[in-house]
Amino acid sequence: MTVHTVQLNRAHFGEPVLPPEGSALWPERVAALGLPHTAAVWLTAGEDVLRARIQAGGCYGEATWEERFLMDKFLDRSVRYQELMVADVDRLGLARVDVGADTAVAELVDVVLAQAS
Repeated sequence: MTVHTVQLNRAHFGEPVLPPEGSALWPERVAALGLPHTAAVWLTAGEDVLRARIQAGGCYGEATWEERFLMDKFLDRSVRYQELMVADVDRLGLARVDVGADTAVAELVDVVLAQAS
């Protein structure tokens, strides 16, 4: 899992809408947008969660050493990217929710909506 941005937009729908975005939205750029009726909440996960998801998705246990090498490099890159992203989110005082391995979607939606309010 990468860091995700979830935007809460009430402008056109009257009710909260949670369109998830990928890690392409850098916090400093989002903070500068100043969009009315819109909030951003970054979802982050610990290295253990990232490792478990990457290894499960890549069938790490059955992978060749070459495939494991690639997964390990992808994990390293993902962890470093998230470290930089979290530092920027925290520096700017933006909302962030750390997602655990067993976080239920319904629970996460409630937490994100509370952060975005």
